[in-house]
Amino acid sequence: MDLQNALWWFSLNILSTIILGFYSMQEMACVSFNKIRLHYYVSKGMKRAIWLNYLLQNPARLFGTTLLSVNIAMFVGSECARQTYLALGFSPEIAPLTQVAFVVIFAELAPMFAARRYAEHVALLGAPLLYASARLMAPLLWSIDWISKLIDWLMGKDGVSEHVILNQEDLQKILALQDDEIGSDGANLSNIASNIFSLQNKDARHIMQPINSFPSLPSNATVGQLKQILRRPSINTVLVYHRDVSHVVAIASPRDLIRIPDARKLREHASSPWFITQHMKITHILKEFRRNNRTAAVVLNTEGLAVGVITLHHLTSEIFGKLSHLTEQHDIADVSAPTFIIDRTFSADMKVAEFNDQFDVILDEEGDLTLADLMTKSLGHNPEKGEAVYIGPFELTVSETSLTEVKKINVKGGGH
Repeated sequence: MDLQNALWWFSLNILSTIILGFYSMQEMACVSFNKIRLHYYVSKGMKRAIWLNYLLQNPARLFGTTLLSVNIAMFVGSECARQTYLALGFSPEIAPLTQVAFVVIFAELAPMFAARRYAEHVALLGAPLLYASARLMAPLLWSIDWISKLIDWLMGKDGVSEHVILNQEDLQKILALQDDEIGSDGANLSNIASNIFSLQNKDARHIMQPINSFPSLPSNATVGQLKQILRRPSINTVLVYHRDVSHVVAIASPRDLIRIPDARKLREHASSPWFITQHMKITHILKEFRRNNRTAAVVLNTEGLAVGVITLHHLTSEIFGKLSHLTEQHDIADVSAPTFIIDRTFSADMKVAEFNDQFDVILDEEGDLTLADLMTKSLGHNPEKGEAVYIGPFELTVSETSLTEVKKINVKGGGH
């Protein structure tokens, strides 16, 4: 029995297990990394994110590196286990009995669970070593690629894809030939094809609706206030913001509010927002819409502030064109920017009729009410400082109060 030699081989076995666990963990973390957050980090110029994005865009490099590293570490660890048993005076044939359990627990299950739970931290932490390994193994991966192509050639495959790929001009020519046969539908198909191909050159900034013109409510609003907004047939999604409309904290829709009492806080029952960057390509956004089953995405600028919203209606309009005749007849969607924007503070004693005359709008039919009375009517109680209510296209917020009454009310919104 040679304890010193056994300790040496056991230490090498531990090292190989750590290496095996690292690459297993990195592989799981990379595929579990939120692609939207990764795209955001890349846009900010983060080196680690750029390296990860490169590997994910070249999956052969990523999985080739991890698989080779895992298998090499596994073979080395197996031999180290055999030598450990041999140095201790035991038969090396029984080494797999403990080695398999040791590797499965400490090099597979534990690292993968950790990578799945903390994918972002794990992926970014190990990105430099993973990227360096991919670069180091590049000649070997290229050799494997050439061997694969040689086998394809020997098997009679020339490596050409079996799928026919058409570019935009080819597809439009084919559709143009059909115009005479199918009439106006052919022109529509040609336009749709052109719109689809043009999506690859557009990002979120080209189709988003400005955040100021999208229906929104403050975070202290109630479910009842949301239901007032949803009475309009053109609205089915409302943003929930905290203090400023550029700080979106939730997205509310009718399906979130089934059987919810009107007095409950809206934020407690709204869904968490889905954020995208303003430079994200439309084609990528389409894929994400299909996968996450959301109805709206909040667009962030480079400073992390909300600047716009993209809904499924915006995407379908971009592909199939504006449904102008439906919009005129049924008022399905009105996403045009308001003609004017109001963001002023008024005396709470100001009459609703005076407000209507001044801005040529109809804030409420009861013109003899004051702004304070109108808020009390909508809330069902005397408003306090900071409370807000959404009426029509306007948001009324109490900005100043005394011990007994409301003094100032801020009105924010727009009209046509």
